[in-house]
Amino acid sequence: MNEQNTPLITPTLDTTSEVFGVNSDEELEEYILELVPIKSSLFEVIRVGKEKVHVGRKPEYDRCCRFDDARISTTHCEFEQTDGVVYIKDVSTNGTYINSKRLVRDEKVALNHGDELSFVVQTPNHKLKSGQPLPSYIVRYTSHNDSKKRKSSEKAEDEPAPKKPKTDLQNDDETKRILALFGAGSQDDLDDDSQDELNKELTCPVCADLFYKPLSVLPCLHNFCSPCLSDWDENNDTCPTCRIRYDDIRKNHNLNNLVEAYLKTKPSLNKSQEIIQQLESRIKLTDEELLQRNNRRNNQHSDEDEEDNDEDQDDDDDEITCNFCSQVMTENDLRCDICSQVGLCTGCGPRRLTEHQTVVVIPTEHPILRNRYEREIILSFMSHNNVTPQELYNECIRELMDPNAAVPQSYVNNHHLTTVRSNPDLTVCKHCIDTRIFPELVYQYRARIPNERLPATVTARPNCWYGRECNTMVHNTRHAQNFNHVCENVRTRQINPEAPV
Repeated sequence: MNEQNTPLITPTLDTTSEVFGVNSDEELEEYILELVPIKSSLFEVIRVGKEKVHVGRKPEYDRCCRFDDARISTTHCEFEQTDGVVYIKDVSTNGTYINSKRLVRDEKVALNHGDELSFVVQTPNHKLKSGQPLPSYIVRYTSHNDSKKRKSSEKAEDEPAPKKPKTDLQNDDETKRILALFGAGSQDDLDDDSQDELNKELTCPVCADLFYKPLSVLPCLHNFCSPCLSDWDENNDTCPTCRIRYDDIRKNHNLNNLVEAYLKTKPSLNKSQEIIQQLESRIKLTDEELLQRNNRRNNQHSDEDEEDNDEDQDDDDDEITCNFCSQVMTENDLRCDICSQVGLCTGCGPRRLTEHQTVVVIPTEHPILRNRYEREIILSFMSHNNVTPQELYNECIRELMDPNAAVPQSYVNNHHLTTVRSNPDLTVCKHCIDTRIFPELVYQYRARIPNERLPATVTARPNCWYGRECNTMVHNTRHAQNFNHVCENVRTRQINPEAPV
């Protein structure tokens, strides 16, 4: 936002107090900037003075700063004054716009007199629940904010802002809901197991990261990030988790709100602007696309003949549901040689390791793969070298089955890998592949990457004493970043030399 930009001021916005809702000179002196609604009959003026101002859905926000719309985040943006200049910082999911340009998240931008400000992208069909359009404003600096007053406030403004007490985070309703789900009154009450469980509940099963604009697929109600499901949806119409065919996709606003609240307690987990831009570029399941799909589905349902339902009733008598994904299937006696599970569909059912060709994600069952930092190293390496999860799986299986390949000690300790390596004709179900076979193979793949092919920031880290068995790396981001965990547990062996490797 540059000063040379043409100010977007409508002809109706003059300097009269009636337009801006100002009652007295004393009131003006308290404020430096006003956000004047373009539709003055629908929204109130937002005034910014020495105190920081927040805008969003929080019930405790001032009426003029509070909006009842799912696209506006719990805390959408904030305004803060420094040396007579007001800065805006976007902290939302869907964006804040100045002169129709989206602001970079978490970056302060100076507001200029005449700028047009809006929350969320403006579309003709988008309105608040009340039927009103989304709010948009014209920025106006008050004429009473002269240079003398700016100088007199410099000392106060130069002082660092006091840190926000932790209790402020706990006063957020959504944060309280999250803590209550796990029986905790405050963030400090959450033990390591609860933290891990909470991370798992808010983690996308495809990318193993916190949900980003989560979508739900129906009827199974599994959730995925918008970019992840968009990529999957291009060539598939079955749920990535359970493989049941989905017939509808919906935005999950409640889950999105929970993620936002959780990020307030864990600000280190916020995504960088570069990552957000990459995610946004992958989203194909936009609001317009979901609306079109819904319309097409409704049209198809309206054209269906009711007699078709009667004809299909007799065909369901011999059908059962898969024990893993609940997909309807015909009865069979397929049995997994690892878990002995029966009653599986063709997608989940057992087959030889080399015949599994539906690997679309890197699993999260291994501790290293639940370490967000180490997982990102693996995913970045794969992306840089154009290696897909299926190609990685195929490569790992070829090496596992190679009788001349060196066998890591962890393979020997893993009786599942030892079993399938000694008998290539065994058939294994999809669930065992995802939870018992592939995770250890991915770890060994990462361990074999030469240091010269990894960034110095990765290879320069000292090894953690507990290595791959470390519990702290899963929930402590700083520990995960500062120490390498692709190594063995030397601490336990120092205490007990006979402990297994």
